[in-house]
Amino acid sequence: PGPIPRVIGVSGRTEDSVKKFLSKIQQHKNDEEFLALVDQVHAKNINGHFYRGYSVLKDEPITEVSMVSNDPRPICFVFSGMGSQWSGMAKDLMKLDVFRQSIERCSAALKPHGVKNLEDIIVNGTAETFDNILNSFVSIAAMQIALTDILKIVGLEPDHIVGHSVGEVGMYHF
Repeated sequence: PGPIPRVIGVSGRTEDSVKKFLSKIQQHKNDEEFLALVDQVHAKNINGHFYRGYSVLKDEPITEVSMVSNDPRPICFVFSGMGSQWSGMAKDLMKLDVFRQSIERCSAALKPHGVKNLEDIIVNGTAETFDNILNSFVSIAAMQIALTDILKIVGLEPDHIVGHSVGEVGMYHF
């Protein structure tokens, strides 16, 4: 599957300036020092920069640019209930140390209760695996806990949290 694509965000005074900046970033997507500098410059809000954009740095980049206001928007975390699981849902996320370590902690906590290999369930599980309600429940809860751990590490704090069904487990982890 290869390395995890890097996401980089920038801002500017005009839409065109952000698009040009993102294009320049794509040209230098392998220059770690340049990308670190861009990250550092754009880590905090820059007054007068009403356009924001990001790019997912890969062969065919994914970019988006939009105008924003200075009004802060609330951050809402929504923790879903049963039915939100799918086969291989954690395969790529397990490459992230924080995510993987969180799943390993959940797995260790579940082993004494009869869930022998949570990692295998969420990485290699099939549709039939999730016909077992226990597999679905623990997979969704563990994924939400691990994703919440990632959000904590990057400093995202929610203004509002809502959860339904098994989503209430992830909701209370925050």
